[in-house]
Amino acid sequence: PPSPTVKLERAHPCTPKNYYMQCAAHAPGQVPGKTTVTPTGYGIDFAWGGPWGSTAAADGAHFAISYLSQSSKDWTTSLLNSYRAADVAVGFVWEQSASQAENGYGQGYADARSASSEACQLGYCSTPIFFAVDTDTSASSVYPYFQGADAAIGYNRVGVYGGYYLVSGLHGVTRWQWNTLA
Repeated sequence: PPSPTVKLERAHPCTPKNYYMQCAAHAPGQVPGKTTVTPTGYGIDFAWGGPWGSTAAADGAHFAISYLSQSSKDWTTSLLNSYRAADVAVGFVWEQSASQAENGYGQGYADARSASSEACQLGYCSTPIFFAVDTDTSASSVYPYFQGADAAIGYNRVGVYGGYYLVSGLHGVTRWQWNTLA
């Protein structure tokens, strides 16, 4: 894994630099205690560790997004605490396999419950969660999955990460959308 002291570089939004993905997007959540988050800003996403919150803040990051998945690529308590201390908003992505969202309503319900439980254990019980769809598929093939996620944790916490057409097709069943550059 990369060192948490890596200096981020300003780059065109959504281009990989220093292993981390840097994005300009809507901030997905709030640091507890903050009353507002800038509606748009510079952020980063990463897996298997990332820069400490102070490093991200010093480089101008408004938010950071990483995983919930019950694996080693997830946020750690110490890393999350560093973002809280630096007053940088955080967000979560749930993914255990690229095509898991094609497994229907029951899978969406179960995944949302697991993701929410993991987020709550980290102290973020109301932060939105993006459910990743890292496969070339249609919105209609994953729609039941997102209906299940909505039923489990509520529409206001459910987001989708995936390709443009997939994300566009899930407006109305997901509150938050984050599409890939590709």
